[in-house]
Amino acid sequence: MKVNELITNDTLNGIHIDDYQRLLKIKERLDSSVREKINLENLSLEFGISKSKLKRDFKTVFNNSVYQYFMISKMNKAHKMLQSKQKNISQIAYELGYDYPSTFSQMFKKIKGFSPSEVTTIIKTPK
Repeated sequence: MKVNELITNDTLNGIHIDDYQRLLKIKERLDSSVREKINLENLSLEFGISKSKLKRDFKTVFNNSVYQYFMISKMNKAHKMLQSKQKNISQIAYELGYDYPSTFSQMFKKIKGFSPSEVTTIIKTPK
């Protein structure tokens, strides 16, 4: 849905259009920074928004906390990487900033509802 449609449909939930556009940039930043650790203080400074406003507005617009959104985005990327079968679980874990593959696997299962190894062992059956 485009920004103009959101304004027309009043789905910005009381968020000013400038704040909404800033939130979209923050969301893009989170999506492109899955290897890094998330730091709300740094995000607020980088985007010129108070930490409390960032937390409140992000939750209002995206229905997840910044951290929840970040972890879901990270695990969605991991899922795509696992499906491609170009890298093993350990390689993906390290690429996404985890020091231990077991920690990555626990978080993946918590977010996705199944383990990374379940993704890599799925064999496609011919139609």
